[in-house]
Amino acid sequence: MIELLDKTNLEAVVNYTSSLAKMEQTLEMLNKITVCEVDKYTEQFADISVLLSRNMWLFGEQYMGTIAIEPEEDICRVLDKLFKMYISYKPQKKKYDNQIEECKRKVKSLSSMAFYSERKLAGNEKDILCVVMLAPSIKANQYDLAQIDNYIYHLEKDNTIVKEGVRFRIYFVVSMLADFAKSQINFSSTNDREPFLYKCRNQNGNDIKAYLLEWKQLVKYNKELLAYASSSLKLNKFDVEAAFMQEYSDFIEKKSTAQLHIVK
Repeated sequence: MIELLDKTNLEAVVNYTSSLAKMEQTLEMLNKITVCEVDKYTEQFADISVLLSRNMWLFGEQYMGTIAIEPEEDICRVLDKLFKMYISYKPQKKKYDNQIEECKRKVKSLSSMAFYSERKLAGNEKDILCVVMLAPSIKANQYDLAQIDNYIYHLEKDNTIVKEGVRFRIYFVVSMLADFAKSQINFSSTNDREPFLYKCRNQNGNDIKAYLLEWKQLVKYNKELLAYASSSLKLNKFDVEAAFMQEYSDFIEKKSTAQLHIVK
């Protein structure tokens, strides 16, 4: 019995270690695609929703092991409309000063996009995870925050969908936050347990929380969590890119079969 328990514990440790290693691989590749080498991985950035949908733990441990499921049609319709009205735009350096300097042409060609996933909760309640990715050439400034605020406001005021028992968790992810945007996040984030919280709306039947962060912050925050989780383990070093190519070959080769609701 003791030998069996030892074997079981060993298998659990091995599985846990393997899971952490795969998460590290994912973070390294996400860092390459969205932060360090965007111009090199423009094709992968255009399909970044596939990578994120397979790794929704990036947005909280409550999504660990969650499979992306498309929300009901009415919810997608409302979110699509808000995206097209307020998020699907290109930066205008002269007018809004919201374009990253020295941004290469291939990166400028990339557009904003979003995907949604539904998670069933206790009873008849459900969680709608909405990840909105602004175009990678955007440096979020006053104009961009106004557009995000409009998105949140009109979702709050929408009365065409049933909101009872539905909570919206919306992540607005950008390449760079300008100083003004950073000041607004610091002003609005009062709960250390919810980093990057930007706006919270919980009146008149709404349960909406919106988060605003940079790609590099998303990577760094999750790396810190993984470092803490693996501090008691000695993980072997992997050839990160080779391991990622094996794990996500269909993503790299654009052969995904994931059933996602993606809007661009």
